[in-house]
Formats: sequence, C-alpha cells, structure tokens
Amino acid sequence: MPESRRRPAHRPSRRNQLIEGAIDLFAVKPPDLVTISEIVRHVDMTPAAFYYHFSSRDELFLEVVNQFGDSWATCAEEWWGAADGIEEVVDVAGRLIDEAITRRAHATVFFVTSKGVSVSVEESRRSFTARAASAATDALRRCAPESTPEGAAVDAVALITVLESALRAELSLDPAYRTLGPRRFRDEVTRLCGQVLEARADT
Repeated sequence: MPESRRRPAHRPSRRNQLIEGAIDLFAVKPPDLVTISEIVRHVDMTPAAFYYHFSSRDELFLEVVNQFGDSWATCAEEWWGAADGIEEVVDVAGRLIDEAITRRAHATVFFVTSKGVSVSVEESRRSFTARAASAATDALRRCAPESTPEGAAVDAVALITVLESALRAELSLDPAYRTLGPRRFRDEVTRLCGQVLEARADT
C-alpha cells in the first residue's frame, strides 16, 4: 500500500508532528522568517499535508503558543491551588521555572520569540498570564489572610512579572544569566520572589 494511504494527512499524529517540528524552528528564528517550506521539509511532509491542518503559518504559530501557555497556566493553577503557606507559594514559582526549562524550545517560543508578534498572539499570552496571576492571587489570599484582596493581586502580578522576566533571561541566555550562572541566577530569582512577598508583609 502506498505511504500516502498508510499515513493519511489528517491523522492527529501528523498534526502534532507539524507542531513539534515548527517549535524547533520558531525557537531559534523569528517566526516571520520561518517559512512553510522550511517547516514541511523539517518534518518530511508536503505542503498539502500542512494546509490540511493549518490555513497559514500564523495559525500554526498561535497553536504553538496556545499549547504551551495552557499547559504552563494549568500547572500554575494546580500547584498554587495546593500551596499551604507563603514558602510553598515561593516554591511553586521555582517549580514553574523548572517546568518551562524542561521544555526549553516550547518555552522559548512562548516567552521569547512570540513577544509582540501579533495582536492575537499577545491576547493569547495575556490570557495565560492572567490565569497564572489569578492562581497566585488565590494562593496568597489563602496563605496570607491578613493581606487585602488588592494587595494579594498586586503581589501576584509582581510574582508573575519576576517569573516571566527570569525565564526570558534564562531562555535567551541574557548577559545577567551568563554572568551569574544557572545556580546563582536561580537562587537570586527565588530570593527576589521571596522579597516581593516580604515587602507586602512588612507594610
């Protein structure tokens, strides 16, 4: 039986193969420089197979952003939802960094190369950031009941900002990251997360 019949283009695995192959390219090049021809060559498919699943490169790129963003936000919701105490809230911040780094290419697309790509991508990124911030807010209100709802929300946004900035620095090998090295950089990020919450407690 011909290969095209054994492996129909509409198989979910073929769609996933396109997504994973595109991530390899989007993680190292600006998305507007990645062509559909490159993507299909990279995964050994035809343009017809690509267009069966996606109408454009932009649609595929948004799917990549959405997949990682949803996964990362879900981790934030689950882990902060189980946090019991401020120390655990800070620990979750570290776990979220680790989760992103274990999926380096995916995280690089989400935190680095997708920034400012398009209005739809930015809206998607903001929605996942908002989910993570909401989870952090709930955790802070639960673990620090003396905090006002507004104060918990401000702390949560500050915490997410630190996390995202740290991830962009690590994933893009920012000079600050290369100067400190992985261990010291992570220690500094954890310390900064703790200081964000301590500052509110002292007010």
